[in-house]
Amino acid sequence: MSFRALTYDVFHLGLYMIAVLAWTTLCVMLLLKVRRQVDDASARGCLYVGAVGACVCLGLLLADVLRLVDDSVVLVGLLVFGAIVPGMAITVLYVRLRTQGEKIN
Repeated sequence: MSFRALTYDVFHLGLYMIAVLAWTTLCVMLLLKVRRQVDDASARGCLYVGAVGACVCLGLLLADVLRLVDDSVVLVGLLVFGAIVPGMAITVLYVRLRTQGEKIN
């Protein structure tokens, strides 16, 4: 195994970890938002977001392992659907939680 292949594999693993952490953070923030609004709220919305994130990551992982698409497509998909989309949603939720906290106080 060459050093270049090992570096590429570690880079891939890092992108998958970033995607999982971003979707998990989004789930936790949704759970906090729901718990703040309603005391007896269920966590179904958070579980649905987690399921969507798991499906996205699993789909990209299967496409990568089975070589269904090119590596560059997988990398762009990981960056867009694994980091940018949940990152934008996290930013919006953070702003909403901050503005609600200011209105309450």
